Amino acid sequence: MNLNVQDLLVLHENVNRKIGDEIFNNFYLTEYNVDVLASLNKMIEEQILIKNNSLEVTLNKLTKKELKEILKSGELIIGGNKKELINRILDNLDHIDTEYLVLSSVYTATEKGEKLLKETKYVVHFDRGYNNISLAQAHEIATNYIGDTNEDKVIEIYKFEINRIYKSTPIDNQLKSLYTYLADYFKRYNSDNDSARMYYNLAYYIQIKIVLEDMRRPVSLVYDAYGKFSVDYFKRNLEPSHFRETVYEQLILIEGLSNKKIYELFIQDVSNYYDLFDLDEEIFKYVIDYLIVYIKKEDGKDTFSKILDVIKDKYLIPKKERDAFNYDLDDDYYIEENSHRKRQTIKTNINKLIKEDVNIEVEIDIDTGEIVWYLEEEDLQKIMNNE
Repeated sequence: MNLNVQDLLVLHENVNRKIGDEIFNNFYLTEYNVDVLASLNKMIEEQILIKNNSLEVTLNKLTKKELKEILKSGELIIGGNKKELINRILDNLDHIDTEYLVLSSVYTATEKGEKLLKETKYVVHFDRGYNNISLAQAHEIATNYIGDTNEDKVIEIYKFEINRIYKSTPIDNQLKSLYTYLADYFKRYNSDNDSARMYYNLAYYIQIKIVLEDMRRPVSLVYDAYGKFSVDYFKRNLEPSHFRETVYEQLILIEGLSNKKIYELFIQDVSNYYDLFDLDEEIFKYVIDYLIVYIKKEDGKDTFSKILDVIKDKYLIPKKERDAFNYDLDDDYYIEENSHRKRQTIKTNINKLIKEDVNIEVEIDIDTGEIVWYLEEEDLQKIMNNE
């Protein structure tokens, strides 16, 4: 069969559509400039699709309003649901004006095409590439590494890619994303809360593990320009922004499981991939407690404080080691790179600038009220050279 993955996507997007009403503006088809009509003609040649102009098929593509117009032409009853309207037309063709029965043909799958559609349902899940697996990559995995299977190929493709990455880098942000996308798939399309919970927990484990490992490196986002531990950065990573799915609400708010039980489920899920010898039981118990209060929207100050105590005791590297990597800066100013604008900036505040007696110029946008502050070059050098 001379079909590629782009042809398969065209097939899924256009099967059972009227000829002349093809889908051209699918994200992937547009991005890769796929010739949709050429692809459809190829599938007709391969006897995957046929141009079906049978009355029963084409009537199904009409709206109820259009079906009623046909019935009116034969002075027939126009009440009922769509199926009843179609059956009434088919039962009374002798009474209907043939002028109203000039209908468009439809792309219909042959028996061979139906089999192919069933085997390749995964293509519509990966066509946007937002889930770290491209459409071409998904097709390669499905064709050469999974083969014929009765299992859901979307799940099998995710698991294959997860296992591939896990072998080389078991703690990895890309792996965390794959866990999350697979959890989403289990929840949204399979209604499988247990599997969804497992992969959400795996993703959450990696999220926390990466931050904890960053604490052992003197230069990382966990420490600011002075080498001081950034509590805000840590807290943002601790908050389960990607994990507030109903699967957690089900466990916490509906089933009312205890903190201990939810932690046991977390350990059970993580152990499917990771050696629990590497898991810091103390801090992860507090992390799960924090997850629970976060979902409940309760005050988590006490729980967060317990996490900080463990971090300060076990994870933060000695200040002397951090100081060796610090910038030579005073207490008032420090310079940091702004990666978005590709320039250096100085962080300070207005009171310190006033204290330095620098000349500050201000521009105010009269339409928006936006304020832009400027310093003369000599004043800028003054604060930069200030010891």
